[in-house]
Amino acid sequence: MKIGYKNVWILTMDMDFSEYPKGFLVFEEDKILSLGSMEEYREDSAEYWIDGKGGILMPGMINGHVHCGMIPFRSLGDDTKDRLRRFLFPLERDCVNKALIEKSSAYAMAEMRFPGLPPSVICTMRKILLPKWRRRWECVP
Repeated sequence: MKIGYKNVWILTMDMDFSEYPKGFLVFEEDKILSLGSMEEYREDSAEYWIDGKGGILMPGMINGHVHCGMIPFRSLGDDTKDRLRRFLFPLERDCVNKALIEKSSAYAMAEMRFPGLPPSVICTMRKILLPKWRRRWECVP
């Protein structure tokens, strides 16, 4: 069954991070068939429509806010007052380097596979995020 969302602000994850502030999206099972601005909308392109009433439609995320490179410090001092200044900031300053970021990011991406994040998302993360981290940390003496 073709299902559509209309009157939504669509945020994509394509290479240009395209947006459709007044858009529509049609999908069937797990495949997006079409998306675009409401100017291109056709009622007959889906069997069932959901009116988003101006809401945001974006790809599902396991965790929209991640610190892949910080996996080694996860939960460290969670029960301690001012844990950022007492533990995390000093550890980041003294211990974080290119090798640690690459290894912990690879671990985090593998961990995200358990709930079913598609391999294409993981590959995109490796392609887009890891080169940025490499550039950032190659500049650190």
